[in-house]
Formats: sequence, C-alpha cells, structure tokens
Amino acid sequence: MTTMQTAPSGRAAAGAVRAAPAAAAPQGGGTGLPIDPVRLLRQYKYVLVLSVVMGIGLGVGAYMVLRRTSPRFTSTMYYEVLPNETSIESGSRALENSIEFERVARTELRQMTSETVLKLGLRQSSVAQTKWVQQHLVNGVLDETRAFNDLRGAVTAAIETGTALLRLSASSSNAEDARQLANAVHTAYFDDLRSRLRDASTEDLEALNQSLAQNVTTQRQIRSLVEKLQTEKEIETDDSRVGTARETADAATRSLGELRNEIKAFEARQTRLSDIASKGDLAQVPADIAEGVRRTDPKLIDQERTLLLLETEKLSLLDRGYGANHPEMRQIEARIGAARVQSEKVREEAMRAALSAEIEDLAGRLTGMKGQEENLTATLKVAQDRLVEIKNAQTQLEDLRDQQDSLKESEKTIIDRIRQIEQLTVRSTGGRLGRIRVAQLPNLPTSVTFPQLPMMAILGVVLCGGLTGGLVVLRELLDQRVRGPSDLSAMARLRVIGQVPSVEEDPTKPEAVETAFRDAPTGAVSEGFRQLRAVVAKKMALGGHRTLLVVSAMPGSGATSTVCNLGMGFAASDFRVLMIDANFRRPTLHRVFKLGEGPGLGELLSRKVAFEAAVQQTPHTNLHLISAGLPASRGLPERLATEAMSQALRESAERYDLVLIDTAPMQVAGDGLALANRVDASLLVIRAMLEKRGMVARFGGQLGETRAELLGVVINGVRFAAGGYLRKNIRASFEYQQPTA
Repeated sequence: MTTMQTAPSGRAAAGAVRAAPAAAAPQGGGTGLPIDPVRLLRQYKYVLVLSVVMGIGLGVGAYMVLRRTSPRFTSTMYYEVLPNETSIESGSRALENSIEFERVARTELRQMTSETVLKLGLRQSSVAQTKWVQQHLVNGVLDETRAFNDLRGAVTAAIETGTALLRLSASSSNAEDARQLANAVHTAYFDDLRSRLRDASTEDLEALNQSLAQNVTTQRQIRSLVEKLQTEKEIETDDSRVGTARETADAATRSLGELRNEIKAFEARQTRLSDIASKGDLAQVPADIAEGVRRTDPKLIDQERTLLLLETEKLSLLDRGYGANHPEMRQIEARIGAARVQSEKVREEAMRAALSAEIEDLAGRLTGMKGQEENLTATLKVAQDRLVEIKNAQTQLEDLRDQQDSLKESEKTIIDRIRQIEQLTVRSTGGRLGRIRVAQLPNLPTSVTFPQLPMMAILGVVLCGGLTGGLVVLRELLDQRVRGPSDLSAMARLRVIGQVPSVEEDPTKPEAVETAFRDAPTGAVSEGFRQLRAVVAKKMALGGHRTLLVVSAMPGSGATSTVCNLGMGFAASDFRVLMIDANFRRPTLHRVFKLGEGPGLGELLSRKVAFEAAVQQTPHTNLHLISAGLPASRGLPERLATEAMSQALRESAERYDLVLIDTAPMQVAGDGLALANRVDASLLVIRAMLEKRGMVARFGGQLGETRAELLGVVINGVRFAAGGYLRKNIRASFEYQQPTA
C-alpha cells in the first residue's frame, strides 16, 4: 500500500493551531484581466464576419445615395517652388536644403488658403458666373460670410510628397464650377503674391542699402586703424625686424645658457673646496691645486732641494762604504727624517694657502659671472618683448587686412543682391512670380472625387466592425464569470491547480460525472481528475497533510464529484482513502456509491456510535465512506465546529492515508469555514460560467485566512469551444487511449 508522507508532530491533531497566512487574497473582482483576442475571434467569428458583410452593404448603399445627392468634383492645379537665384548675371542656381524648401512651401500654402486670398477670390468675375454662387445669394445679393465659409471648406492646398510641387484644389458639386473656383483662387493668390513680392523687394532694397552704407563706413574705419598701426609701431606685415629680434633673443639665450653652466660648475668646485678646507682633509685636494703648489711655492721648492741634497750625501756615504750603524750614516738619516717632516709641514701650509686662494678666486669670478648673467637676462627680456610686440602688431595688422578683404567681398555680394532684386522685380510676370511658377492650370474634372466606392465600403466595414468589436469587448469586460484559468491569473494566491472539462466535451460521454473515473476511465473528465490527483498528492505530501476539505463556491459547482473521483483515483493508486460527507443539508455521497444513509457523521458527532460503526466500505478497494448520517442526527450543523469533529478528524488521519471531506457550498452555509479551521488543507471547487470572479476572490480570501493550507482552485465544467487547441488535445488523448487494430 502506498502512503503519503507522515504528518509532523502536532499535525495529527486536526484542531492544532496553524499560523495564519501572511496576507489575505483580494476581495474584489478581477476587472483588469487581459482579454485574449484569439479567443474572442474564434468565439465570435461568425458575428464578426456578418458585421463585415453588413458594413460592405452599408458602404455600397451610402455610396449610391451620396452619388446622387452630394457628388463632389475637384479641380486641381500645381505650382513649382523654384530654387533661390544667387546670381542673375551668371544664371547659376543653388540647390536649397529640405528645411528651406519646407519653410517656403508651408508659407505659400498658408497664403493660398488665407482669408485675404479667399475673399479676393470671391470678388473675381468668373465666380459670379458659376452655379455655386447662386446658393449664396440672398435677394440677389451675395452673402459674403456664408460664401467665404463654404469656399474655405472647398479649397485645400498641400505639398506633393517627394516633389517641389504645391497642389491647390477646389471642390464643388459641378465640374465646371470647381474649375472656375480654382481659377478664381489662383488669380487672387497671384495678385496677393505680386503685392507681397513688391513690398518685400522694397524692404529688402532698403535693408541692403543700409547694409552697404554700414559696410563702407566700417571699411573706412579699418583703413584708418591700419594706417595708425603702421605709423605708431613702424611695422609692416613682412617687417625684417622680426628676424633681427629673433636672432638677438636666440644669441642671448645661448650665451645665458653657457654662462649658467659655467656658474654651476664654479659653484660646485667652490662648494667642494670649501668642504675640504673645513674638514682639513688635504688628501682630497684636487690634483691641479696640489701640482701648482709643488711647482710654484718657493719654501716647498727649497725644502725639496734640501731633502734632495741630503739624499745625495747619503748615497755618497754609501758609496764610500759606510754602514748603516756608522755615526755619520745615523746622523745623515736623522737629518733626512727631520727634513722630510719639515717638508711635509711646509707642503701642508702651502696647500692650505693655495686652497684658500683658490676659494677666494672662485668667489670673485662667480660674482663677475652673475653680473654677466643679469645683463644677459635683461638683454634677453628686451629682445623677447620686442619680438612679442612685433608679432602682435603683425597679427593685428593681418586681422585688419582680413577684415578689409571680407568687407570688400560682402560689399560685392550686397551690390549683386541689389541688382538681382531689381531685375527679379522686373521679371515677375507671366506664369512665374518670384520663386513660384505655375506648373499646371486648373483642369476640368471628369469624375467625382466623392463618394468613392472602395472608400465607402471600407468605411462601412470599419464602422460596423468597430461597433461590433466594441460591443464584444464591452461584453467581455462586463462579464465577470470565470470561464477558465486565465480569468483567475490576476488574483493573488488563487492558483489554479486543476481543470476538469465539461461532460459534453468528453468523447466518452459518461452518464454521471460523479463516477466518471469508474465509468469512463479513458475519458477527458477522468484524465482531468488524474492530473488533479497528481498535484494534490504532491502538495499534501510536501505539507505532511492527511485531511483535505473539498468545498464549492456555489451549489452545483462540483465539490461532490471532485471528492468522488479523487477518492476513486487515490484508492486506485493504493492509498487508503476515507470520504466524509459533512454536507448535513444535502448529503449525496451515500447515493453515489449506493450505500446506506446512516449511521454516519451525525451519529458519530453525537457519540451514538463508535468510529468503526460509522465507516462503510464502498464497492472500490481501499475506499471507505462516512455518510452524513440519518436526518435526525444531522439536524445540528453546528456540531461540525465542535471538538467531537476535531477528534473524528484526528482518528481518521491516524487510520487512513487521505481523508476527503465534502461539505455544503460556501455561498449557502458557513460549514466550510468551520471545517477549514480543523483540517490540514482545503481545496476550492468552482464551475466555469457559473461563479463570478469577485465571489471566487472573496471565498478564496476567506479560506486563505483559516488554519488549513489552501492548495488552490479547481475549475469544473470547462468548455473549450473558443480555444480550439484544447478540444483537439482532448480528442487526441482519447484516440491515443483506444485499442489499436
């Protein structure tokens, strides 16, 4: 026998206190759930197709009516925006960038449909001869306000995309009237453009003449500055004194560098000699000083001569055969030693004197060299200052001359522009005014521009289809019923752990959904309960649970069928399963399994029978039932909230692997909440297209606040008419389980 994981210590007591959930589920309906467009298209495809057909019919009918009552003819003419001319004499043209073209084009478009141009167009003689003007006559007099408003609606102007053309159009119910209106607006527009060009030319010429006068004045001022700079600074751009000043500065720099190197060398020698003199270490005296002392000091030379004579006398005695112990030899040796001591003493005195003299000489020479350094530094600064002054003056002079050249070029440009404007003003005749040229005169329209059959048909489809689609979406938004798992996706802590299809969706067509697992084991309903069994088994094992409350939201949601099929499914998997019918109001389980009504739970809670006497064996192995009891014993539903019920659940959990409790729906009774505080886990069963999302959220929140762990929600009676792939899965699953030939 297969068993679930044993409950932890303290779990066996069904009434033991469990920690409440961290947060309650939301109580409101999920009105913000996403809408599945694919499902809507499949569900309402025939309605949408019908709306499209009706829309086409509506568009065709509207076209026929409008074609007879309100046709519109449109006459169109085109203008070309020309590039700006930069030189009339040379005839060269500069291509304008897109920003410049956009600015000019939009300015002219605004002018074409301006109030000034339209009112001027109404006064054209060609307008008075049209049928269009007749509808705006009041007692033979033109109502200008009404005619202007009508004309403003009939005239449009736009840019032809990808070209340098402007389009001017006029519409009327008569083709000839449309052309006459376009001609009138064109004439008025060109009159206005001619006036604007004339005014603009006058203003431009005044501005250019002022700029020319200012340019001449500025040139005169710059010329004075150049003359003043040349006089005061005595300099020209190619002045040779720049080279002289640079050579002087370079020579001073080289001499100053050499002198500073000599000063550093003398200072280093002075420091070294002073250190030797202060320490008295004559052995460190430089060789040149020592050699100079040996050669030039008279006392040292005399002492060296005396020592040499004594050495010569000693050699003479040795030649005569005197030994080392001879009195004369000892005497000469003593004299030589005394002479050497005296010679060393004289040498040291001479060395110190020479060292002091050298230090004093170095100090004097350094003083003279630093004086030279100051003179050279001053000379260098003067040369550098002169060089900077000359360069600055030359730069200033070059800048002034560059300004002179720029002003001369600007003067030439201004003069050319003045001549250009004068000649353009003269040339503004015929089919061109300024930068606007007539590319095509108004045509006589040969076909209506409104209504158009394709446009009216599309408009009808859009209206009918949009209205139908809007109604469909509105219906979906207002419909709060739960149809499938997606409707609960936005509700916190309400996880769908299983869904059972409607019996009508099952190809096996079981007679009773309560016994579908037994009667149609290969059907879609049975497969739905198998999948639910796997999820429930895992969650119960993970939590160490034995007792499971199965409660529905409303009558008919399918809690009883869920208990029956789960019981048979777990029993078939070698679980010892006990079903308890705790629905004292409408008990059903005993009728499903064709067992006696009592004794049952009512007698057990009133302590009239023992636990073993209340348990009945069903026709299925490992599956037992405690019915609700006889009517007399189940008259007090409050007994479900007593300690006797907790004791019965504890005893059931000790004897069975799984205990399934069926009870009254939460909408009609509070028995489910009372039992949820005594069992290990709970399961909420709802029926598709019956409960609303707000109700499910409220009941789920209430179960989530009890001591039992809410495993999730089971959706019963799901129909897959709008989600075709699920129906195909059901059919494929059924066909797969059928025996092959």
